[in-house]
Amino acid sequence: MKRDIDIIIPVKDRQELLLNALDSINSQKLLPEKVIIVDDCSKKRIFINKAYNFKVKILRNKINKGVSFSRNKGVRNSRNKYVSFLDSDDTWIKDKLKFQHKLLMKYNLDFLSTDLIFLEKKYENNKIYLLKKFLLLNSFPNPSSIIFKRKVFLKIGGFDEKLKTCEDNDIWIKILSSKFKILSTIERKVIINKFSEGQLSRNFFLREQSVKRFLNKNKTLFSKHLNNNELEKFEEMYETKAYIPILKKALFKFEIKVLIILLPRLLSKKFFYKRFFNFFLKKLA
Repeated sequence: MKRDIDIIIPVKDRQELLLNALDSINSQKLLPEKVIIVDDCSKKRIFINKAYNFKVKILRNKINKGVSFSRNKGVRNSRNKYVSFLDSDDTWIKDKLKFQHKLLMKYNLDFLSTDLIFLEKKYENNKIYLLKKFLLLNSFPNPSSIIFKRKVFLKIGGFDEKLKTCEDNDIWIKILSSKFKILSTIERKVIINKFSEGQLSRNFFLREQSVKRFLNKNKTLFSKHLNNNELEKFEEMYETKAYIPILKKALFKFEIKVLIILLPRLLSKKFFYKRFFNFFLKKLA
């Protein structure tokens, strides 16, 4: 079968995790033609010290530009029909690309995502239903789970490069608001690393800036699909879920300034207490 897929991996200072990600690609039943690694100005240059069953191209940003810029840069440098993202701290089940490529061909899809375990049926292509589901559950597809037509991704403008975090949620607002053909499935194909050193989602000040931009720029669209109570609930859930990982990091590293700012915000939100009690119930189970 002709390889018509490129993989984009944005990375910064995660050499060992990157090699794990590359090994998981190398184990795929359907291999890509090329993996494009975008080194976002790592302290030590990213390098590859072994051969793979695909081409590897490393691009390096002269200054740190963020994951949105890096993914967009990777897509612009791709020349294949299909592109998939893999975050450097994630890995794939061995049949991920083969499974997705088969569906892309069968239904002539523009975007395809896996791992949506909350769906009520195996496959879903209703964009209005998916958008409302993502908002009400505050759960969006992980970038490592999607594959798409390169030209279509460029048509919707790619990731918002002003978003240093929340970009993975924002791109799905664009996708589901577009005219393009999509499909989501409950099939699990991605192994997600819940925490690794250096994750931008745990940088308070970048996170705060991005959360505000994401909510403000999309508020009109959210209002079309959610009533006032649902919108208020979504915004509270979104902010709480965005800041809880930062709270964990701040407690672990004793970041007093962040704790002083963050604790009053979280303690004012009902959803925070719900998450707090659910956490302890799981620990006691």
